[in-house]
Amino acid sequence: MASAMQARAFRAATGSRSTRVSRPVSAPLSRKVVRVNALFGLFGGSKAPAAPAIKTGPIVDDIIKISGASASPKTISQIEQLVKQLQPYSVKGAAKSPLLFGEYEIIFSSQPLAGANPRQVLSNDKIVESTESKAFGLLTVTTAASGSLRAVGPDTYEVSLTKIETKGGLGGGAEAIDAVRTETVLYLDDRIRVVRVAEEDGEQSLVVSKRKGAKLAAADDDEEEDEEEEAPRKQGTGLVFPSFGTRSGTATVAEREVRRKMESDAVRKPSGTMPIKQAAPVASPTAKLVRAVDPKAVAAAKAREVAMAKEAAAKEAAAKAQAQAKAQAEAKARAEADKKRAEAEAAAKAKAAQAAKEKAEADKRAQAERAGAIRAQLAELEGEYKAAQAAARDTAKEAKDVERTNQAVLRSVAAAKQAVAAAEADVTEVGVALVSASKAKGEAEAALKNLLSELSAAQGKLKATLAANARK
Repeated sequence: MASAMQARAFRAATGSRSTRVSRPVSAPLSRKVVRVNALFGLFGGSKAPAAPAIKTGPIVDDIIKISGASASPKTISQIEQLVKQLQPYSVKGAAKSPLLFGEYEIIFSSQPLAGANPRQVLSNDKIVESTESKAFGLLTVTTAASGSLRAVGPDTYEVSLTKIETKGGLGGGAEAIDAVRTETVLYLDDRIRVVRVAEEDGEQSLVVSKRKGAKLAAADDDEEEDEEEEAPRKQGTGLVFPSFGTRSGTATVAEREVRRKMESDAVRKPSGTMPIKQAAPVASPTAKLVRAVDPKAVAAAKAREVAMAKEAAAKEAAAKAQAQAKAQAEAKARAEADKKRAEAEAAAKAKAAQAAKEKAEADKRAQAERAGAIRAQLAELEGEYKAAQAAARDTAKEAKDVERTNQAVLRSVAAAKQAVAAAEADVTEVGVALVSASKAKGEAEAALKNLLSELSAAQGKLKATLAANARK
């Protein structure tokens, strides 16, 4: 692309395009020697800096223009596409580049921002972020968060905010905070900074910041072109550049370099190079100058142009090959990383499966042990139950024996009562035998007491036996 622009500049400067010349018949024709070593010295010696494969200025302009709109899905998609085009031309090692520092205003974010007029100031390892809002819709409140930034990669740095301060409104104050995020620079130049922000919670957003005072590239180029067009007339060199003076639009880097070189060489002292006859300026406002061109010089310049084109093509091919090799190496590295990650994931899954298997076996063994313990406990309880049943049977048998014993005692008591009754009857019937009857009565009462004592003892024994069985 640089060769094409240089060729266009060469054709314009050497007058290869046909030019109609008109002058009054009465105007005298004078000639003077003009040195034109500037053009050929440019192609033969120092070269204009090569222009990038694409002009980044218009793309940056588009991003700045689009960023003023709301963050709709369409706008986000457009800016994403433009940023992808700019990424290869970003500053290398942006996280440590001095170009990173400065005062910015955030003009676009794919996620909503808190407050209005968001700004950032980056200087060395410090960062200050500020926003504005309205309290009660009237009072302006400025909130500023400050902290540090630390490079964690070639194009990535970590932002750690530690303090937030509020000014305005109904009061102000400061408090400590702890907010950390990571920003990866996608594109950086002297006008904008595009970063991918990753918050602590994993949320990501695309943020475009414009450097304070930055303007659209097209406006800057037009101003510079106007100044450059006025320079030859102010210097009074008498040189006319039809290619540059009549063009409209944005000047390219190579064209501006060619013009700058020719203007600087034209005002220097002649260096003994090839003289060319040129008509002096005439009074007519429509008159133009005609240059006589050496065919050999033109052929040499064209040869150098072809050589430069070949060299540029070779460099472009080498750059493409290098980019392809780099892409292949990166693809290989990614494939190896994916393979290692897959192997690590497979190993982790196998380890997890083995751990799950071992846990299942351990749970099975523990369950079997619990079942055995339960069976043993049931067997023990069954034995105790059978022993209790046997003891209950023995107790019931003893109770029956006591009951039988008590029945015999009761029968004896009943017989004694009958004897007492008979004795009382005898007393009533036989008054004469009162003494003997009383004696018999006393004996009967004594026997009754003995029987009652035996009955009481039997009852106490029965109660003791029942209590003992109950305690068992």
